[in-house]
Amino acid sequence: AEPVADLLSQSEPPAESSPSYSRQAERDHEAFFLDPGWLYLFPRFLPEAQADELLRQLLTEVPWRQDRLRIMGREMDVPRLQCWMADSSLQYGYSGLHLRPSPWIEPVKTILQAIESKSEYSFNSVLLNQYRDGRDSVSWHADDEAELGDDPVIASVSLGASRRFQLKPKQLKPGQSRSGSSRQRRRIS
Repeated sequence: AEPVADLLSQSEPPAESSPSYSRQAERDHEAFFLDPGWLYLFPRFLPEAQADELLRQLLTEVPWRQDRLRIMGREMDVPRLQCWMADSSLQYGYSGLHLRPSPWIEPVKTILQAIESKSEYSFNSVLLNQYRDGRDSVSWHADDEAELGDDPVIASVSLGASRRFQLKPKQLKPGQSRSGSSRQRRRIS
């Protein structure tokens, strides 16, 4: 499987773009305007040999956790392993789960530097997810936690087996606008 990186950016579209969707092909990536933001797809983000080695390192060096969530009164395992890496002063959580940051490790720093070089964004944390088999998953979510700011930029790198990466528009509350302000903190997942 080829390594893929997606950068989801919630920024204002150029004036010449369609209000709901447009596509631009560049040399090393494709850009898709998905109202209200952009998706940049880098199909060959890392050389295959480097991606395979980074995956091997991540599987053995990351302090993977099996977290539990309470959903509709029932406690259950999160259907994947995960690890949040960030500077020690940061806090992050979702669905009532509070994650303590693990220290950065070299393979994650390598991927982060590649993302920052391509995207020209600076990220201060990463939520690593290990999908062990076809039963592991992540459900629909909005990446709209307060810690992420008003206009989050999310970078997603997939290593190993290919998986479907789906997006759908977030339902807005009455009177809510799709345009947001620039954000201060960045996160990759």
